[in-house]
Amino acid sequence: MRIYSNPAPDRWAELLRRPARDFSTLEGAVRETLEAVRTRGDAALRELTARFDGVELTDFRVPEAELAGAAARIAPELRQAIATAYANIEKFHARQAEAPVVVETLPGVRCWRKSVGIDKVGLYIPGGTAPLF
Repeated sequence: MRIYSNPAPDRWAELLRRPARDFSTLEGAVRETLEAVRTRGDAALRELTARFDGVELTDFRVPEAELAGAAARIAPELRQAIATAYANIEKFHARQAEAPVVVETLPGVRCWRKSVGIDKVGLYIPGGTAPLF
């Protein structure tokens, strides 16, 4: 990691510029990956994880003991930053909850839209050029 302390203003644009990448060649690979997961599900995920990460998975869930161990190693300052981010995100999205809206389109025909939270979700968050959780 490079640390810059009070760089000259004429260097700010250079220091803030994000790396430029040509993603045109990735489109085909991404399309193939998505199609593999769409058609072959978990089997494709296991193969892709072995290929890209060198890990053979039998279960996609992270064991509770591993989660607890990782949580115990988080610095207090980072733990507080995560808690603050969580509270802000939860507060914002809690306000998005809406009561179902029922519309009678024809006599006796009722249609509605209902917002429902997701119980479980799997995410892939690439590191790229930005530090993300």
